Amino acid sequence: MIYKSERDFSGIRFLANYGNWFLVIDSKSNLYIIDVFSENRIDLPSLESLVSDNFTFERLGDKKFKWQVTNRHQGLIVSYPTSEDLSGLLWVDEKTKEFVAVWFIEDSCNFIAYCKKGDDHYSHIELRFHFPNPFQRVYDIVLHGYFLYISMTRLYYI
Repeated sequence: MIYKSERDFSGIRFLANYGNWFLVIDSKSNLYIIDVFSENRIDLPSLESLVSDNFTFERLGDKKFKWQVTNRHQGLIVSYPTSEDLSGLLWVDEKTKEFVAVWFIEDSCNFIAYCKKGDDHYSHIELRFHFPNPFQRVYDIVLHGYFLYISMTRLYYI
């Protein structure tokens, strides 16, 4: 079956999907979830709503950000990722419409940020090890109560 949407999807980039729900970022770096068949839309918190004692993430324009982290071993680290560096994952419970949206800045950050239905900001999980792109190794994510489960592969390098 082929479905043709009347909606114009130009100017948005698809980061992830779960069934007919897609996690997208628009030209102004706003994240939202859209059902491509019904075109229902769920706006997500702004990227800079991420709160942490160790780092800040601030918008410098529509597509550029400043990520600043204080690391006890390396001191102050600053990078300037763009919205093009953003990757994401999405999980949606089809019955309850609960969801978890996850994003990650490739190659420059040591955390993943996530929000679930009802959140007004992103929480974060600091990664113990820096992976160039952890989402290449993620199989699935599931939210159950207050627990976020992430299934990843484990790679060995010789």
